[in-house]
Amino acid sequence: MKLQHYLWAVISCLTFGSCTSQESKAKIEKHMLHSKIPKSEYSPQVTYYSSQAYQGETATEVLLNSKNAMLEFIASIPDDKVAYKYGKNKWTTAEVLQHVIYYEEIMYEKMLIAINEAPTNLKYNYYTQSGTAAAGLGKSKHQLIEEYIDVRDRMIALIDRLSENELKLMGSMDGFSLSVRMFVLCASGHQHHHFNVIRDKYLE
Repeated sequence: MKLQHYLWAVISCLTFGSCTSQESKAKIEKHMLHSKIPKSEYSPQVTYYSSQAYQGETATEVLLNSKNAMLEFIASIPDDKVAYKYGKNKWTTAEVLQHVIYYEEIMYEKMLIAINEAPTNLKYNYYTQSGTAAAGLGKSKHQLIEEYIDVRDRMIALIDRLSENELKLMGSMDGFSLSVRMFVLCASGHQHHHFNVIRDKYLE
């Protein structure tokens, strides 16, 4: 997994001429929270997702705004599109949403590790891309909504009780460094990214 992300990062740097594209930089400058976070709090590679985060002046606002967007988005998906896939060996819509939810769980666990509250048994230390989506096959919109609400509400509760200094504590994911509040932006941006994929590829 780490090798895949490393190779992706190298390809991105070669493609854009830098590890942070000009488009991402522009989005970061316009984002109410992201623009306040110093570069010392994140590896440049993570801005691919963090720059796509929903707006908000605080980490909690970002999580709440993207939560509302997620619930509205899932509810708007036609029932006949939930099990749809646009090509051979592609995920279904439900599997894409499951992937988003699984990554929320991964980032929530990484945030706990960053603040020295790691669970006794780490559930998301090892994973594969296919594994993050597999459980979504056959699930209904209602099931996916319930799972998403569960993990997102845990993330919001965690952020709400952390001090400003604790939000700046550093963690890591797939070999890249980022602070707790940057995990929030990445979770929101990862969700937004896959919404765009579903709109473009699944709901045409």
